[in-house]
Amino acid sequence: MHLCPLLRGLYGNVRADRIATAWPSRVTYKLLTLQAKPTAFCENPSGDEERATTEAGKVAARRKMAKIKRQIGYCENNDCEAYAEEVFLKNGDGSFHCHRCGQLGQVEYREVAIDGDKSLLGLKASARPEASRSSNRATKRELVHELPLREHDRWDRFVRSSAHGSLFHTAWWQRAWGMEPIVQVTTDAAGEIQAGICYCVGRRFTTKAILKPPMTCFNGPLFLPLQKSSRHGCNSYVKKTFQTLLRSLPGVGMYDFVLSYGDTDVLPFLWNGFDTLVEYSYVIPVAEKGIWTRHAAKTRRWSLRRSATDAAREDFVVDDRPAFSEVVPLLHETNEVRRHPISQYANRLDDWWKTVVERKAGRAYMLRDRQGRGAAVSVMVHDHRSAFYVAGGMRRDLRKGSMVNVLLMHRMIEDAHQMGLDFDFGGFASSAARSSKPKPGVEGFFRSLGGELRSSYRPVKFPSLRADLIWQAHRYLTGHRRRRWVSSD
Repeated sequence: MHLCPLLRGLYGNVRADRIATAWPSRVTYKLLTLQAKPTAFCENPSGDEERATTEAGKVAARRKMAKIKRQIGYCENNDCEAYAEEVFLKNGDGSFHCHRCGQLGQVEYREVAIDGDKSLLGLKASARPEASRSSNRATKRELVHELPLREHDRWDRFVRSSAHGSLFHTAWWQRAWGMEPIVQVTTDAAGEIQAGICYCVGRRFTTKAILKPPMTCFNGPLFLPLQKSSRHGCNSYVKKTFQTLLRSLPGVGMYDFVLSYGDTDVLPFLWNGFDTLVEYSYVIPVAEKGIWTRHAAKTRRWSLRRSATDAAREDFVVDDRPAFSEVVPLLHETNEVRRHPISQYANRLDDWWKTVVERKAGRAYMLRDRQGRGAAVSVMVHDHRSAFYVAGGMRRDLRKGSMVNVLLMHRMIEDAHQMGLDFDFGGFASSAARSSKPKPGVEGFFRSLGGELRSSYRPVKFPSLRADLIWQAHRYLTGHRRRRWVSSD
């Protein structure tokens, strides 16, 4: 192709020769420019024809340059926040690793529209179709969905198979207290539940709140046992699961959760503005069946022997099937003495216990004297892993100088081990005090029985300013304002 005649017509003889010999790249550039502007070859076009041909050239050039064949990578990890997000690869080598989860993704070649220079820098395509972006947002919103009431039994079965589930996480337990549980879950492609949370919405501190029912130890999120082998995979899975479930919660003025003993990663809660309290309980594991008294204090072993002697002398007997109407008055009397009245949920006790008995998930014990009157009572509930001491009471005239109530504790522990369950004192702490912290005297009694110390986290959050002020005032008056140090002995 002879370029000089063409260039001479444009720039003159001397300059054309200089361009053709010294700057060949500029020659190519000018040819591309002339191809996009065919009017440059017209000798004397009229005004209308010139404008028409110029516009046609611009449109043709724009169409030609609007699309380019590029490598596009996208993440195939369903758990990743960047799932299915397309990323332009600049100078790609045929492989793509997600910038969020780091896993190997899929690469394909496609003609894409270029809108600005950002898409050429390996960033997310700004010219991506709006329908695709909206579908991804819909996928993320639908990641967590609410189970209808008719499917709550699915959730209860999932609780049994989950990593740290208990009967307190089930929907039937919360419904037994007259509440309306809400169950939100994540599922896999087959529709099987992978994680979820069951909670109740009520009122506390003058605001709408997510809270746990009475006598409830745990109400946090649950997930299936981890299948990942690496610590990074396990930690990442827990964080993503908790963050996903927290984002699905409704907007209320107070959030109050208690996590299971095995849930120690509270970073997702802290990242979302929660404050975290620490709670404790004592557990006597079933592995110590028959030998658990070896770990008890010497004084407690002595009191066990003495209580057995006193019971035989006074003709006390243990009734493991008492009428619940006989149990409730002793619970009322004892809780009033401890300044933790149960009047706020007393009207639900009978219906709650009826549901527990129907589910075969609890036992009540009563120690009777020779006249058949109740001297002491204890209530225990259990699931497939643990038995929980949730309530107890004792007649006022026996509260000092008598140790017969230790017989009921011994009986509950032995029965729990016979059923192959751990025995947990945590339920009593949750039902006895608002802050779920047993007082030093109560804690010392539990500790003397030789249980293992277990800690759990209680994340709380107060978007409501009024609720937060009431909560902080309550903590100040009951804790920070104390002028003396308390001994545990």
